[in-house]
Amino acid sequence: MGKLPDEDNIYVREGGGTLQDSLAFLLKNLEEMNRSWIRIKKEADKLVAKKLMAQSLVVMTSLKGLTLDIYEKELLPKLIEIIFAYNDPLSQEFLLENIINIFPEDYNIKCMESILVTMSKLVEGVNIKKLFILLLDKLSSYIENMQKEGQEE
Repeated sequence: MGKLPDEDNIYVREGGGTLQDSLAFLLKNLEEMNRSWIRIKKEADKLVAKKLMAQSLVVMTSLKGLTLDIYEKELLPKLIEIIFAYNDPLSQEFLLENIINIFPEDYNIKCMESILVTMSKLVEGVNIKKLFILLLDKLSSYIENMQKEGQEE
């Protein structure tokens, strides 16, 4: 994780790449792990693949150069493409659930329309109610935190 080109780290300064290179690498990794996860039959192997997919998303959020603008215009559309690459309900649900959980709440708020449109297009068998409740819980907690911060000032 620490060796990916990011905003003003040594891997960028030495001509080793850009934030976009890091995101492209992580997206490709996520896409390949998703493809593998769908094909894997053994539950233990599926669990490993799921962990690796979630880790790719965690690494994306840890990149200092990732801004809300980059997320909204570049990263989220590519993540949505990966979600719809296969009509697998477990994969679609897992990926969207992790996107909602892992990316910051302000990203979810700014991209609410895209997330809701994505939810409306998921294949049959995806627990949309669960995803919607998760999104509402995250937003509710964000609003509560903002209100608390406003009262402390």
